[in-house]
Amino acid sequence: MTLSLAACLFGHGSSRAEETYASRRETSPDDSKAILQVMTKFQDAIKTKNPKALSTLVLNDHILFTKVVDGKEKQMINDSSDVNFDGINYGGYLRFAQLLATSKETIEEKIYNVNVTQDGPIAWVMFDYQVLRAGTVSNHGVETWQMFKPDGKTWKILSVVWSSHDGP
Repeated sequence: MTLSLAACLFGHGSSRAEETYASRRETSPDDSKAILQVMTKFQDAIKTKNPKALSTLVLNDHILFTKVVDGKEKQMINDSSDVNFDGINYGGYLRFAQLLATSKETIEEKIYNVNVTQDGPIAWVMFDYQVLRAGTVSNHGVETWQMFKPDGKTWKILSVVWSSHDGP
């Protein structure tokens, strides 16, 4: 018997009601295709250094768009400039858009092992990635997006959060 998260957290066995509810969540083929198209457009906007095209894919320029900073890097920021820094940088989307507009080197994001989970107008996308700068892997990790359809038709990126490890 498989235990649900609730069972693990609260020490109860899995119930048929929990299993029935969990099985109702569906990712439609049309929505999956549309979400994958957003991902392709995202990659194209990076590769062509087109922040305007990128802006059409996100809900707004205030979305959470950050790598999670931990360990020595977080401690360095706490020690040098911000004792309150919690590991999450805000305003990352605008910095990233500016990087695209001003970078002289080629930038590309490769995406692997995409997993899309949808529940109505909201979806979660998780995948492995590599960022190439001037053709060389500069960092890699796991990236997650939250997406939703504010107008009921078009998928928009609501947040982008990723881990980051240097080089190959």
